[in-house]
Amino acid sequence: MKHIIHWKKVKLLLHTDWMEQRVLLYHYIGTLTTIMILFFVFIFLMNTDGQGIKEQYILYTLGFIGTIVTFCRYVGEKIHRPRGLFLSLPANTIEKYAALLIEGGIIIILFHVISGLGCYMYHLYDKSFQILSIPYILNAFPLSAMAFVFSSVFLSCIIFRRYALPIVGSSYVFLLLCSSILENVLRIHNFTDMGIAIAPMTGYSIRFLDIFFYIAALVCMYIAYLKLKKKEIK
Repeated sequence: MKHIIHWKKVKLLLHTDWMEQRVLLYHYIGTLTTIMILFFVFIFLMNTDGQGIKEQYILYTLGFIGTIVTFCRYVGEKIHRPRGLFLSLPANTIEKYAALLIEGGIIIILFHVISGLGCYMYHLYDKSFQILSIPYILNAFPLSAMAFVFSSVFLSCIIFRRYALPIVGSSYVFLLLCSSILENVLRIHNFTDMGIAIAPMTGYSIRFLDIFFYIAALVCMYIAYLKLKKKEIK
């Protein structure tokens, strides 16, 4: 059956990728470790009361987005490879899709483990260094936004063979520009005093945005599955 997942085949796909692409994983771990070391050297030289909360958040955001971009570029290269080796493997679309998502989940977990372990080790060296808490991260960068960023970049790399990242990056810039223009227009027309501007968001608006981002992420992932299936047929 084409719509049934055989986990033995998924395991075989993961094992094949591990044997062929483990050097790329080693490069990622080495690069992330080097960035963490340079970050802690920067914190040590700055000596800003040992806090480092703002710097950690910037590092986390850039590292998380960089991890997503790196993985999605890897997925795009696998799918758009001229010989189409990945698409011709003896597994159905759902099994290949599941293998890709499992690999993405492993990479994201690995990023959090390495960055969290690095921060903890530096905290052992400098007790005044405060580790960035999970509630702080989720408040500044909600889980729904993370899911939407991952799904949109993932979809872009599957659809477009070239210029996938510039396209999705331009889309984000366009959305930010539109929201900034809308906010400025509201201020010019003195709508801020009437409470129409997006100034502190209520709990209902935050929940609405969370639901919207989750739905948008699911739609992007489903479209990505359909595009993968279409490329496999070709």
